[in-house]
Amino acid sequence: KMRSEKIKQTSAGWKHILLLGCDSQIVEEYERSDAILVLSINRDGAVRLTSIMRDIRVDIPGYGKGKINAAVAYGGPELAMRVVSEYFDLQIDKYAMVNMKGMVNIIDLLGGIDVEITEEERVFINHCAVDVQRIIRDERVIQPLEHTGLVHLCGAQAVGHMRNRTNGADYMRTVRQRQVLKAIAKKIRTKKNLPQLFRLAIEGIKLPRTNLNLMDLAQIFLLALRQ
Repeated sequence: KMRSEKIKQTSAGWKHILLLGCDSQIVEEYERSDAILVLSINRDGAVRLTSIMRDIRVDIPGYGKGKINAAVAYGGPELAMRVVSEYFDLQIDKYAMVNMKGMVNIIDLLGGIDVEITEEERVFINHCAVDVQRIIRDERVIQPLEHTGLVHLCGAQAVGHMRNRTNGADYMRTVRQRQVLKAIAKKIRTKKNLPQLFRLAIEGIKLPRTNLNLMDLAQIFLLALRQ
């Protein structure tokens, strides 16, 4: 409830984009969304990222009561936008949906990201990155992480980190998801060359399923530079 009210209080003057992370490796199919976040951008340039717990029970039009992460499986991102909009009293008409392979590619396109991790997280990442590579059929050799603290993660390692609910259950998984997304934004800020940013936007729009256009992505990239 507190999380719901927090989002509602920020709705005036904000543009909201639904971010969905799913496991499906088949473009034409939808599965329940492991990650559900709302990216909120204010007309003054402020940016907020809010996680939605996937087990919240909501009314799903045409399907009755169910977990909020089932909406995308039942009716794709359009139904997910409708459900999140109605439950949190928002106006959401933009989304970006990415599977594991897409997220790995986005992070690798940026040259990896830097993230603070604990020893427990290091062990999990080394194990899970191998599973991520197997699922997406990536045969590249990844060197296991040997240190904690601030480490450099490739795409498969970062996605493995985002999937971790062993250390801290679902709540900590949402923390790790935001951590990775913020690290992506931070990495974008290092790309000060505007033509380079434009090329990233062109490549990035090919990877997720989204109704964002190139101008939308360019605006998000420019806002990331200002943070």
